[in-house]
Amino acid sequence: MKKTLWACLLTVWAGYAMATTGTLIKAEQARATPSAKGKIITQFASGTPVDVINRQGGWLQIKAQGRSGWVRLLSVRSATGRGSGADLGGVVGLAGKRNNNQVVAVAGLRGLSEEDLKGAHFDAAQLARLDTYKTSRQQAESFAAQAKLKARNVAYLNPPPQKTAPAANNWEGRLP
Repeated sequence: MKKTLWACLLTVWAGYAMATTGTLIKAEQARATPSAKGKIITQFASGTPVDVINRQGGWLQIKAQGRSGWVRLLSVRSATGRGSGADLGGVVGLAGKRNNNQVVAVAGLRGLSEEDLKGAHFDAAQLARLDTYKTSRQQAESFAAQAKLKARNVAYLNPPPQKTAPAANNWEGRLP
């Protein structure tokens, strides 16, 4: 009985914790599904206040102006006060814990939750599937030729200047 009560309370609390408001930091196309391939169903202007009603990976389901749809997580700034301006702090507020010492804070920003990370496991089939996307140099050159792409030489950036080590003695070079 107690376990059931706690599960219900946790479910209600989780729904309340996710129900939050925010602002779109750029004009955004809302999609029917949480996918870049999802059908575009409406558009919102930059600065539109939104209610966040759901989150799935790197997508947020929002509602504003009587319309709803899925937008990218990074397009919404949280109104919870945890972030300011269009910085990523507001997004981390939507993503969950904010702790700079944990991978979860950064991974959450990319759409992975702590539960996702804990449940992660090696999947040989997915790794093999990834290998099917590789291409040979000949295939790449053929594709580039068909697309009329031209090779360009780009100069390397200069390496950053080396930092000098601080003097071992604070009195070095000065008279006492």
